[in-house]
Amino acid sequence: MTYEQAITNAKNGQNVKRSSWSGRYIRRRVETDSEGNTKTYLEDVTTRTTTALYTSTDGDIMATDWVTT
Repeated sequence: MTYEQAITNAKNGQNVKRSSWSGRYIRRRVETDSEGNTKTYLEDVTTRTTTALYTSTDGDIMATDWVTT
């Protein structure tokens, strides 16, 4: 699938990754603060439970090898 399709899938709660990625995927994270405000992030997750905000690369944006996990 394309980058746009992958991001849409991630926004809808599916985990996505590039087909060449091993042990790594992107997922949606939703946080609600004490005042009830909700923030949504895309998180880059590795199998060792390391997480960071996802930042796309030019290669990610141009790729058509995205899959759901």
